[in-house]
Amino acid sequence: MNWHLTLGTKPGHERKAFIEVDLPEDRLQLAVAGLGIATASAEHPHLEKYNLVEVLGHIPGPTVQCYYIYSAKLQSLKRIKLLADYLVEAFTGDYGTPVL
Repeated sequence: MNWHLTLGTKPGHERKAFIEVDLPEDRLQLAVAGLGIATASAEHPHLEKYNLVEVLGHIPGPTVQCYYIYSAKLQSLKRIKLLADYLVEAFTGDYGTPVL
């Protein structure tokens, strides 16, 4: 999810990250320490805790596909249908209709 490293570069080129970490919490802590821009979802539970300021908000980020996979023999179970309905509602939000 380093889409911001390609902004303002020639197609096919990317800036080299100064530091790379896997955990979103660690990325936020590095940003708080003044070590750069952190990529985090708008729904991250600790954004308010760290009092970070959004940058590049005017530039749309990438769309991420999410898959809900289960065995075909479970398809008729009510709990599978309920979970699918919940996921569609949770992921649709303000972002439009999900692809099913």
